[in-house]
Amino acid sequence: ALLAPIVTACGDARRLHVVPDGIVHLVPLAALGAPEGAVDPLDTGGLEIRIGATACELLVDRAQPAESAVGVLLVGGIAFDPNSASFPRLRGTAAEIERLGHVLRGLDESHTVEVLRGGDASKDALRASLPNARIVHIATHSFAREIAAPVEAGGTRSAIVTHAPLAACGIALAGAFDAGDAEDVLTGEEITSLDLTRCELVVLSACRSNRGLVRTGQGTQSLVTALHAAGAGAVVASLWDVPDEATSELMGEFYANHLVQKMSARDALDA
Repeated sequence: ALLAPIVTACGDARRLHVVPDGIVHLVPLAALGAPEGAVDPLDTGGLEIRIGATACELLVDRAQPAESAVGVLLVGGIAFDPNSASFPRLRGTAAEIERLGHVLRGLDESHTVEVLRGGDASKDALRASLPNARIVHIATHSFAREIAAPVEAGGTRSAIVTHAPLAACGIALAGAFDAGDAEDVLTGEEITSLDLTRCELVVLSACRSNRGLVRTGQGTQSLVTALHAAGAGAVVASLWDVPDEATSELMGEFYANHLVQKMSARDALDA
């Protein structure tokens, strides 16, 4: 098996946390071929494997969600700057959140559903609503800008990048023109300043939403990293482009599995 040497060294441990480093972050470990006699490539004979974006998620002291945090926040059908070439209109996301709203209300009547769409899906509105939701679904554009190391005298590049890596990734909101539009994009660095300890699940229904600056020994500094640092529980994100219609269907099945069948986020997505 892929992790056999490590599993052997784990002894009586019941859970193994894996934070992929470097290019390994782009390898879909759960999609690799399973060893003979196993149904999962990470099948280790009872040892639970957790794949994480960063080790910092293990350090967050998560309190039990407050009774008031029963809401679902759906964000989609966002009105970006109509002249933007970076953030073209995502026609399928409006239908996606509308469908999910009906699905989620039907699955659990105790959930209040707040929807931010069109021009109402602003940066300020999202920042105000995020801390009060237990489930957050955001369908939009995400970005992760490359950060080049500064060039030193003599033409060599420094190994130390002083730029805040989480400031280089983010999501586009109402009015956004490009990734440098500070007023209308929410960056990973800004997310870390929020209190998301009552948020059990965040779904980033966006292309490449788990991309970011890869730092040796620190994993990937991405939106997922930022959400965990802010206190969020499970985060569902993508390493690649995602088609609108297929994503909408997948998310409906995912929430049914997660909320009705009581599957974990990982199992609900795999089912």
